[in-house]
This record gives sequence, structure tokens and C-alpha cells, in this order.
Amino acid sequence: MVTKFDAVDPLLILEHNNRTRFRISLNAEHISRRLEGGTASVDARMKALRKLALPKEQGGGGYPVGVVLAPIMAIDGWQDHYTKMFDQLQQQVNFSCDLTFELITHRFTPGSKDVLMNWYPNTGLDMSEENRTIKRNKFGGMKYVYTKELMKALKAFFENEIKQRFPFAKILYWT
Repeated sequence: MVTKFDAVDPLLILEHNNRTRFRISLNAEHISRRLEGGTASVDARMKALRKLALPKEQGGGGYPVGVVLAPIMAIDGWQDHYTKMFDQLQQQVNFSCDLTFELITHRFTPGSKDVLMNWYPNTGLDMSEENRTIKRNKFGGMKYVYTKELMKALKAFFENEIKQRFPFAKILYWT
């Protein structure tokens, strides 16, 4: 299960036998405020993640948990924005637990761009193709992704932050 909401209290008492992993979708506060209307705040989601991960004897759910960071966006000052997010997350998850990360960079297809630009013509979302690279799949489809150099910098930053702050965590994938 993955969520952007924080109403987890009823789940804390359920017997799950470590067979359910709750994943919370997070992003930098600056991005979340602009693009995630109608969801719980990043801070509230992090507090929910903490509740889910805390051992039952400490009032939590004792669940294996995960963080889905998506879409990772290379906006101006991205290192600072994401450092602040990791600072907050480290304050909430300041204990050893079964924690995973899924790291998904911003990407778009020509079709998804058309839909989003028609639905939200005044969006601040960067959908410019000029600063992207085309990536093709085995079926001939294409999507626009960050350049190889930027992807390398993003990946190194996120892997380092996670390794330094959450040495017990696993990164499941980077895309």
C-alpha cells in the first residue's frame, strides 16, 4: 500500500505479522505544496510513517515501511529542498526499522504532457523537452527524462543522503 495521507491510527492495532509494508509518498515541501493539493502535508505523512514503523510496545504499528520519493524534480535549489526533506525524515525515523526507498525521477511522455497541459494550462510543472533526453522502451514508446549528467548527480545525492542518514534502509530502485 502507498499513500499520501496520514490517517493511520486505526491501522496501528492490526495484526500484520510483518507481511504488510506501508509506503508513504513524499517529496520536498516546496514541490508538494505546488503539486499535491488535497493531500496530507509532508510533515503529517512523515509523522504517520513514524507511527506505522514504531514498535508496538512504543505505541506504533511495528510495520515494515517504505518511502516513495516521486517525482524527484531538479528544480532550482533542489539539493537544499531535498536536504530539508531528509532532515525532517531523519527526525521522524530516528530509530532502526525495516525501511525501504523507491526513487522515481520526473519524466513524461508526449501523451501525458498533452493531457496535463490541457487540464492545467497554467501549471508551473516543467514539461520542457529542451532540457531532457529521450528514452525509448523495447516497444518503441518514448519518454522524456533528465539528461545523463543530471540523472547521475541526482542519483549520487539521493543515495548518499539515504546511506548517511538511514544506514539500515534499502534502496529498492532508482528510475
